Amino acid sequence: MRMNNQRQAVLEYLKEGKVLTREIGMNQLGMWNVVTRIHELRQLGYPIKTTWIPSLNRYGEATHYAEYTLEEGAAEEVEKQLELDL
Repeated sequence: MRMNNQRQAVLEYLKEGKVLTREIGMNQLGMWNVVTRIHELRQLGYPIKTTWIPSLNRYGEATHYAEYTLEEGAAEEVEKQLELDL
């Protein structure tokens, strides 16, 4: 699986130590389906952590949303392995 522009944008965002959500993906990265890019990066071996955050929706009902993070230095280890696999 090659890196496309959206996957690369998500990866670079996470490598900066930032927390990514669907809302941030839409508003800051301009992509509708961040969850698919996260799934693709995980398939490539990137250890992206999901944390579920409790929240309230616009009607005041309990819900939750996912925050995605990448452990510092984890991307470099995966990229070394990917280079060896080529």
